[in-house]
Amino acid sequence: MNTEQHVDIITYRLEIKDTKVNCLVWGIAESEERVYDSVEDLPEWMQSKLSVLMVLDPNKINNDVPTVGKRISSRVFWIYE
Repeated sequence: MNTEQHVDIITYRLEIKDTKVNCLVWGIAESEERVYDSVEDLPEWMQSKLSVLMVLDPNKINNDVPTVGKRISSRVFWIYE
């Protein structure tokens, strides 16, 4: 079993609320919150990864796609940088 942790990976927690997207950035030492007016306003690389996660079943907890992210719920996603 590989116990190596990848602490250098930055994770983005996206929560879609109506048309807005709340983005919480988890970094190595601190976090930052950003709000985007729509999914289309996200950086293209985030949109691409989010589109992969949106096809996953929201009823299955923690759908993980390596190097992409996880679908946490119907509105919450974790995107790996």
